[in-house]
Amino acid sequence: MNRFTYRAYIAFIMRYLFTNRRFYAIIKANEWVSPLIIYGEKVTGMASNFLSRMAEAALPIIESCDCELVDAEFKKEGGQSILRFYCERKEGSITLDDCVEISTLLSDKFDEIDSGQGSSYVLEVSSPGVERPLKKPADYIKFTGREIDVSLYEAVMGKKKFSCILAGYDEQAQELALGIGDVQAKIKLSNVAKINLHFSFE
Repeated sequence: MNRFTYRAYIAFIMRYLFTNRRFYAIIKANEWVSPLIIYGEKVTGMASNFLSRMAEAALPIIESCDCELVDAEFKKEGGQSILRFYCERKEGSITLDDCVEISTLLSDKFDEIDSGQGSSYVLEVSSPGVERPLKKPADYIKFTGREIDVSLYEAVMGKKKFSCILAGYDEQAQELALGIGDVQAKIKLSNVAKINLHFSFE
């Protein structure tokens, strides 16, 4: 496969200089079982199978680098299929060198297995950026008390989008407690389309 790690440096420079939000490089996901939910969108069919299959091979490698997988996506961009993984260090901030190391290890591993995609995709590894998505229970617990942006499938209090405080997570009820102004609202996770950390330039 034509996955050259110099792309990691180019993507990092472009992303960091022009958005100051994300690093770039190359990877894959497993903690999102089929159909995968990627930024509120369902990945189904062959794309889902591909992503799940590659994730199984990738996760041990990511963890061996003392990192964890935050999110993943397989999508078309500029006429190319992109297999992208968002990673962060378990302690501290992920660096460009971390992304390049992971991308190199994954590229070597993926060359050993039959992905079913041939050379028709580009593999990338990225930091999750300042608007990090929250995807799993550990995220909701870790970032309780932080300001977040939430998009809902069905309106609550007449709105589908909020910038608010993540006040808590109830695993048994599968609910998030959101501090919206002076009101604390409970939102079912099944109604959450997307949730990420809030970022402001102010």
